[in-house]
Amino acid sequence: MEPSTNGETAVAERDEKTGRFLLGNPGGNGSPHAARAAAWREEFRLAVTPARMRTVIEKLLTAGEAGEPWAIHELLEKCYGKGPIYGPEEGQRQVMAVAVQVQIDLGAVLARALAAVVHEPLVPGLPSPFDLAKE
Repeated sequence: MEPSTNGETAVAERDEKTGRFLLGNPGGNGSPHAARAAAWREEFRLAVTPARMRTVIEKLLTAGEAGEPWAIHELLEKCYGKGPIYGPEEGQRQVMAVAVQVQIDLGAVLARALAAVVHEPLVPGLPSPFDLAKE
């Protein structure tokens, strides 16, 4: 019999062709650090009361309102979930689509602003540029 690097019991618990575990495999002990990590998570859960969480959220909102990019990102992610992950080419198309939409929206805003400026004088008492163009 050929020696096994996984021991005799491991060979009996695995498929000979693929090496995958067979049905009914008892598994191992798991991570030795899992119990410690679970205990820490429980301590955090007990320490974070709704009132304390509200305080943290208020600070996050204040930072977001102050324009902190990390806080804005965190707030959007918590409220709306993570955005889609695009590959380089697809992401570039998405960015271009947003840029085109921004240009369209900006053009509409500028057209409305220009229309307001053209029909109303910039300085009270002086004729508007629209009136000067008619002459």
